[in-house]
Amino acid sequence: MSAAVQVVNLLHEALPNPATTMQTVAVADGVASSLPTLNTQTDQVLVEVSGAAKYTVDGSDPAAGGFIAPNGFLVAVHPTTAAAMRFAGDGGAATLTVQEFVYPALTVRRSADISKAVTCLVFENFYDRMVRELRQNPETWVAQTYQQDLLCDYMNERLQRAYEQEWWTRLCPVIARDVVDTGTGRYVPYGATDAAYVGAVRRVVPEDPALADYDVKPLAHSLSDRGIELRPDSPDTVYIQIRVQAPRVTRSAYNNGTSYAAGALVWWRVADGGTGDCYLALDAVSGVLPSDATRWERQCLPAMFQRYVSRGVSADYWRVQGDRQELANADSGRAAAELDRLQFIDREQQDQQNEASVTVY
Repeated sequence: MSAAVQVVNLLHEALPNPATTMQTVAVADGVASSLPTLNTQTDQVLVEVSGAAKYTVDGSDPAAGGFIAPNGFLVAVHPTTAAAMRFAGDGGAATLTVQEFVYPALTVRRSADISKAVTCLVFENFYDRMVRELRQNPETWVAQTYQQDLLCDYMNERLQRAYEQEWWTRLCPVIARDVVDTGTGRYVPYGATDAAYVGAVRRVVPEDPALADYDVKPLAHSLSDRGIELRPDSPDTVYIQIRVQAPRVTRSAYNNGTSYAAGALVWWRVADGGTGDCYLALDAVSGVLPSDATRWERQCLPAMFQRYVSRGVSADYWRVQGDRQELANADSGRAAAELDRLQFIDREQQDQQNEASVTVY
C-alpha cells in the first residue's frame, strides 16, 4: 500500500493529512457491496483488497462481469467514482480497507477558505502596514474618513490587480461540478454561491488534474448567462479550475443593530469584540454576527501580497498629493518589483510541478 500512497503524495505539492477515516468492509462471494458513506470533504479515496474480488464503477453488479481485483489490489479514485463502485468476492469472501484523504490545497471551496492554502493576514494589521508605508505612525495618525475610504479604495484596486496579474497556483483551485443536459445543450450552471467566490474560469477538464499522472486535455467551453457551456460529448462531471475573486475591504464598522443587504461589506473591529477582518454579507442579515460563516464571508488577505499592496497604495496616495511625486514614483517602482518577484516564484513552482515525474507501481 505504501507505493500507492507515494504516488498520491507526489501528485500534490504537500503531503496529505492522515486519512480522515479508515474503514473495513466485508464482501461476500458473488454479492455486490457498496463502499461506506464518505466524508463530504474527502478529496480522494484509496481502496485495498484483501482476498480476491471483482468491481465495477458504474453501479452495476460486478459478479455479472466486473474488473478483476486480486489480493493486494489498490485503487485510488475520486469520491464521485467511489460512490458508484460495487465490489463482490471472487471465489470467496474478501475484505476492503477504505481510506479517505483530504488535501489542504484542494479544500478551497469559498474565498474565505483560501486560508487553507495560503497564509492570510488580519485586515487591521494589513491596514497598519499601509499606514507605515505612508511614513505615518498608525497609533497616532488621525486620518479623516475620506482618507480612510481612499486608502481602502486603493487597496481594493491593488488587490484586484494582483489577483488578475497571474493564475496564482494557490489561488486557482479545481472544483468539481455536475453537468446539466437539457436536451438542447450541456452546461454547468452557476451555483448559488459561485458568484461570491468565482472570479474567472481558466479551464475545464474531464478528470481531476491533481489525481491524474498525465496532462489532462482541456474541454472546449464558453460562458453564457446560465453557466459554462460544454460540447454534447462532455462527461457528466467536469473539473473547473477557477481564479477566486479578490477580497475587498472597508473601514465601515459592523453595527449589530443595522440591517445589511446581500453584498454589504463591513469591518468587524477588534475594539468591538470582533476579529479585525472585513466580511461580505451572503444574504440580507440583521443582528447576525460576522462569525456566522453561513451568513458572512471573511475577506482573506493573502500575506504574499502585503508588500506589493502596501507599496502600491502608498504610490497611489502620494500621486494625488501634488508635491510628493518623488515618493509616488519610488513606491510605484518598489511595488512593481515586488509583483515581478512573486510572479517569478510562482512560475518556478508551476514548472517544478509540471516537470515532476511520477512512477506508478
